[in-house]
Amino acid sequence: MTLAHTETATQLRSSRQVRGKVVIVGAGEAGKSTLIAALCHRALNLEVDGRTVAMDHGALNDDEVTLSLIGVPGQARFREIRQALTTGARSAVWVHRVGQPIDAETIDLLAECTVPYLVILNHDTSPATATWRQPDCLPAPEAILSANLAQLKTEEIEFLQREIRALVSNSPPWRTAG
Repeated sequence: MTLAHTETATQLRSSRQVRGKVVIVGAGEAGKSTLIAALCHRALNLEVDGRTVAMDHGALNDDEVTLSLIGVPGQARFREIRQALTTGARSAVWVHRVGQPIDAETIDLLAECTVPYLVILNHDTSPATATWRQPDCLPAPEAILSANLAQLKTEEIEFLQREIRALVSNSPPWRTAG
Protein backbone atom coordinates (compact mmCIF):
# COMPACT_ATOMS: atom_id res chain seq x y z
CA MET A 1 0.00 0.00 0.00
CA THR A 2 1.28 3.47 -0.91
CA LEU A 3 0.44 6.44 1.23
CA ALA A 4 -0.42 9.58 -0.71
CA HIS A 5 0.23 13.09 0.60
CA THR A 6 -2.73 14.32 2.59
CA GLU A 7 -3.35 17.79 3.93
CA THR A 8 -3.76 18.30 7.62
CA ALA A 9 -6.78 20.12 9.02
CA THR A 10 -4.63 23.21 9.55
CA GLN A 11 -3.47 23.20 5.92
CA LEU A 12 -7.05 22.82 4.69
CA ARG A 13 -8.23 25.63 6.91
CA SER A 14 -5.40 27.96 5.83
CA SER A 15 -6.06 27.27 2.15
CA ARG A 16 -9.54 28.79 2.60
CA GLN A 17 -8.30 31.86 4.42
CA VAL A 18 -8.73 35.31 2.98
CA ARG A 19 -5.31 36.90 2.75
CA GLY A 20 -4.43 40.40 1.83
CA LYS A 21 -2.86 43.76 2.40
CA VAL A 22 -4.76 46.69 3.88
CA VAL A 23 -3.17 50.11 3.52
CA ILE A 24 -3.78 52.62 6.29
CA VAL A 25 -3.68 56.11 4.76
CA GLY A 26 -4.07 59.64 6.03
CA ALA A 27 -2.24 62.88 6.65
CA GLY A 28 0.82 63.03 8.88
CA GLU A 29 -0.14 62.80 12.56
CA ALA A 30 -3.67 61.57 11.73
CA GLY A 31 -3.39 58.50 13.99
CA LYS A 32 -2.34 55.74 11.57
CA SER A 33 0.42 54.40 13.83
CA THR A 34 -1.87 54.60 16.86
CA LEU A 35 -4.54 52.58 15.01
CA ILE A 36 -2.14 49.84 13.89
CA ALA A 37 -0.60 49.58 17.37
CA ALA A 38 -4.09 49.20 18.89
CA LEU A 39 -5.26 46.58 16.37
CA CYS A 40 -2.09 44.47 16.13
CA HIS A 41 -0.23 43.08 19.13
CA ARG A 42 3.17 43.00 17.44
CA ALA A 43 3.05 46.18 15.40
CA LEU A 44 6.25 47.58 13.90
CA ASN A 45 6.75 51.34 13.62
CA LEU A 46 9.75 52.92 11.93
CA GLU A 47 9.95 56.29 13.66
CA VAL A 48 12.29 59.03 14.78
CA ASP A 49 11.38 61.25 17.73
CA GLY A 50 7.84 59.86 17.79
CA ARG A 51 7.18 60.55 14.09
CA THR A 52 6.82 57.73 11.55
CA VAL A 53 9.52 58.06 8.90
CA ALA A 54 8.86 55.10 6.64
CA MET A 55 5.93 52.84 7.47
CA ASP A 56 4.03 50.86 10.07
CA HIS A 57 3.22 47.18 9.86
CA GLY A 58 0.91 44.92 11.79
CA ALA A 59 -0.90 41.62 11.19
CA LEU A 60 -4.45 40.52 11.92
CA ASN A 61 -4.74 36.74 11.97
CA ASP A 62 -7.54 34.35 12.79
CA ASP A 63 -8.92 31.10 11.35
CA GLU A 64 -10.55 32.89 8.41
CA VAL A 65 -8.48 35.99 7.62
CA THR A 66 -4.79 36.82 7.49
CA LEU A 67 -4.23 40.52 6.88
CA SER A 68 -1.14 42.66 6.65
CA LEU A 69 -1.85 46.21 7.76
CA ILE A 70 0.56 48.71 6.22
CA GLY A 71 0.60 52.28 7.49
CA VAL A 72 1.84 54.52 4.71
CA PRO A 73 3.45 57.90 5.44
CA GLY A 74 1.22 60.89 4.81
CA GLN A 75 3.73 63.57 3.89
CA ALA A 76 4.07 64.63 0.23
CA ARG A 77 7.78 63.76 0.16
CA PHE A 78 6.88 60.07 0.62
CA ARG A 79 4.75 59.79 -2.56
CA GLU A 80 6.99 57.13 -4.16
CA ILE A 81 7.10 55.07 -0.97
CA ARG A 82 3.28 55.24 -0.75
CA GLN A 83 2.98 53.99 -4.32
CA ALA A 84 5.26 51.03 -3.58
CA LEU A 85 3.53 50.17 -0.30
CA THR A 86 0.03 50.26 -1.81
CA THR A 87 0.83 47.81 -4.61
CA GLY A 88 -1.36 44.73 -4.22
CA ALA A 89 -3.61 46.18 -1.51
CA ARG A 90 -7.08 44.64 -1.16
CA SER A 91 -8.57 47.61 0.69
CA ALA A 92 -7.75 50.88 2.41
CA VAL A 93 -8.53 52.54 5.73
CA TRP A 94 -8.45 56.34 5.72
CA VAL A 95 -7.63 57.77 9.14
CA HIS A 96 -8.65 61.43 9.35
CA ARG A 97 -8.01 63.56 12.42
CA VAL A 98 -11.20 65.53 13.05
CA GLY A 99 -10.64 69.27 13.00
CA GLN A 100 -7.80 69.06 10.48
CA PRO A 101 -8.19 69.93 6.79
CA ILE A 102 -8.77 67.00 4.45
CA ASP A 103 -5.40 66.04 3.00
CA ALA A 104 -4.95 66.32 -0.79
CA GLU A 105 -2.27 63.57 -0.82
CA THR A 106 -4.71 61.12 0.77
CA ILE A 107 -7.49 62.08 -1.62
CA ASP A 108 -5.16 61.58 -4.61
CA LEU A 109 -4.11 58.16 -3.32
CA LEU A 110 -7.67 57.01 -2.70
CA ALA A 111 -8.85 58.41 -6.04
CA GLU A 112 -6.42 56.02 -7.78
CA CYS A 113 -7.71 52.97 -5.97
CA THR A 114 -10.41 50.61 -7.09
CA VAL A 115 -10.74 48.87 -3.75
CA PRO A 116 -13.24 49.43 -0.98
CA TYR A 117 -12.20 51.69 1.84
CA LEU A 118 -13.52 52.86 5.15
CA VAL A 119 -12.97 56.11 6.98
CA ILE A 120 -12.05 56.38 10.64
CA LEU A 121 -12.59 59.84 12.08
CA ASN A 122 -10.04 60.21 14.88
CA HIS A 123 -11.39 62.68 17.41
CA ASP A 124 -8.50 62.49 19.87
CA THR A 125 -7.96 66.27 19.74
CA SER A 126 -11.45 67.46 18.72
CA PRO A 127 -14.96 66.80 19.98
CA ALA A 128 -16.65 63.74 18.50
CA THR A 129 -19.39 66.04 17.19
CA ALA A 130 -17.06 67.83 14.74
CA THR A 131 -18.27 67.47 11.15
CA TRP A 132 -16.60 65.79 8.20
CA ARG A 133 -17.51 66.05 4.53
CA GLN A 134 -16.98 63.31 1.94
CA PRO A 135 -14.80 64.61 -0.96
CA ASP A 136 -16.84 64.73 -4.19
CA CYS A 137 -14.04 63.13 -6.24
CA LEU A 138 -14.09 59.87 -4.23
CA PRO A 139 -16.57 57.03 -4.23
CA ALA A 140 -18.45 56.63 -0.98
CA PRO A 141 -16.63 54.63 1.69
CA GLU A 142 -17.99 51.30 2.90
CA ALA A 143 -18.31 52.80 6.37
CA ILE A 144 -17.48 55.93 8.33
CA LEU A 145 -16.48 55.23 11.90
CA SER A 146 -15.64 57.66 14.69
CA ALA A 147 -13.30 56.95 17.59
CA ASN A 148 -10.69 58.45 19.85
CA LEU A 149 -7.82 56.25 18.65
CA ALA A 150 -5.65 57.19 21.63
CA GLN A 151 -8.19 55.72 24.07
CA LEU A 152 -9.75 52.70 22.36
CA LYS A 153 -11.53 50.21 24.58
CA THR A 154 -11.30 46.45 23.99
CA GLU A 155 -14.76 46.26 22.40
CA GLU A 156 -13.91 49.16 20.06
CA ILE A 157 -10.68 47.44 18.98
CA GLU A 158 -12.57 44.20 18.31
CA PHE A 159 -15.23 46.11 16.34
CA LEU A 160 -12.59 47.83 14.17
CA GLN A 161 -10.84 44.50 13.56
CA ARG A 162 -14.15 42.95 12.40
CA GLU A 163 -14.88 45.92 10.12
CA ILE A 164 -11.45 45.71 8.48
CA ARG A 165 -11.74 41.94 8.01
CA ALA A 166 -15.19 42.35 6.43
CA LEU A 167 -13.86 45.07 4.13
CA VAL A 168 -11.23 42.74 2.70
CA SER A 169 -13.29 39.55 2.43
CA ASN A 170 -14.73 40.26 -1.04
CA SER A 171 -12.28 42.78 -2.48
CA PRO A 172 -9.85 42.17 -5.37
CA PRO A 173 -6.20 43.27 -5.31
CA TRP A 174 -5.66 46.98 -5.98
CA ARG A 175 -2.58 47.09 -8.19
CA THR A 176 -0.13 44.45 -9.22
CA ALA A 177 3.60 45.02 -9.37
CA GLY A 178 5.01 46.15 -12.69
